[in-house]
Amino acid sequence: MKTIFSLAILATLALTSCKKEYTCACTVTVHQPEFSYQGQVYQEENTTTSSSSTTIKDKKDDAKSTCEAGSAKTSTPSPYAQAGAEPTTTTTTCAIK
Repeated sequence: MKTIFSLAILATLALTSCKKEYTCACTVTVHQPEFSYQGQVYQEENTTTSSSSTTIKDKKDDAKSTCEAGSAKTSTPSPYAQAGAEPTTTTTTCAIK
């Protein structure tokens, strides 16, 4: 009986540290601001959003860290930057679902 109890405890400990599958969902939003110069619109405002997901097999905290590492915000200069146009921004937000 002692052996079975010991094996049950070991099995429980082993299962709690096992890697599990987590879904990492990311949303990407690209915002391109309007640019007009001397009354003429050269670049219209545009915002697009897309999403994707991937499966991470790891411990929960490690999966969360890996997933959230995909979050970022970047700026790309406008082709009209010399005339004062604002950059296009890309925001990626990732979280475990």
